Amino acid sequence: GILATGARHSRDDMAAVITDPERSAKTHTRGEAEAIVLSSDAVLLVYPMMLTSEADGETVTTQEYISSLWARQDGEWRQVFMQVTPVTAE
Repeated sequence: GILATGARHSRDDMAAVITDPERSAKTHTRGEAEAIVLSSDAVLLVYPMMLTSEADGETVTTQEYISSLWARQDGEWRQVFMQVTPVTAE
């Protein structure tokens, strides 16, 4: 996956982040998802996400847009790509 910082992470890296209570967000709030069907074996999901976590003793809330590409491989749906784009205040 590619995170909002531009950092690229492998599947194992992402699993380590989301299972580490010190590194993962405390709450996740997903907005309404839109599924864009690219073919019978590929779907792009896009959705907003609000994350709340603790940083240096303060509560931090960030908003991001997630793009997640899913492909059917060997009869199973697998996420093959994910990108996180930060939402910035204007």
